[in-house]
Amino acid sequence: MAKTIKAGKGSEPIPVPVPKMDPKVTGSKGDKKMKSDVVREIISAETVYNLTTEQINDALAQGWVWWENGTPENPQGSREGSVTNVTLGADKSPTKLDEIQPYQKLLGITFEGMILLCGGKAEPAALRGDTKKPDLRTDAEKQAGVADHFNYGLDLEVKRPIRKALENSLAGPDKAIRKMAQALLDLKMARNMDHALEKARKQYEEEMAENAAETAAE
Repeated sequence: MAKTIKAGKGSEPIPVPVPKMDPKVTGSKGDKKMKSDVVREIISAETVYNLTTEQINDALAQGWVWWENGTPENPQGSREGSVTNVTLGADKSPTKLDEIQPYQKLLGITFEGMILLCGGKAEPAALRGDTKKPDLRTDAEKQAGVADHFNYGLDLEVKRPIRKALENSLAGPDKAIRKMAQALLDLKMARNMDHALEKARKQYEEEMAENAAETAAE
């Protein structure tokens, strides 16, 4: 029987040795963006996901979660190799510089792992209701669950082909095909522009035929 792991109060951040550097600015006055060279301490996964080290290790052992750099050959990955960054852009940063904050990232691989990373909650956050009235929801009711994150990600995937079809219908076949050809060329999936146009035209015709078949089926 699989061991049940419940989300609990997180432990203190695990310090990760990072070489200290004096704050510096890279770039030049002509650059549109300037980047700070301040190196910040990596925020541990325990702090990010409000879990204990034991909970994380148990979930890794169960195969519920992977570190971000996990692979089928090495599912668990490594803590040290799973550091990603949050960037505060210069346009929003009080310092007027691009500021970086690294943190350790985990991935939910099974439904149990997803629930664990979502604080033990599967159902979506409770709807607020009338926004003109005080929000009486508890913190638990406001908390997003697995369903919220799934629906958000799925909606992005659903919108992508719809947006592409809309763009193609507005641009017309010639512009759409040329844009596709340029993308194929940039990805080095074509020898030259003529080859790219040939592949793009074929792909465009296949997509149009597929769309027509789906419409007829409806």
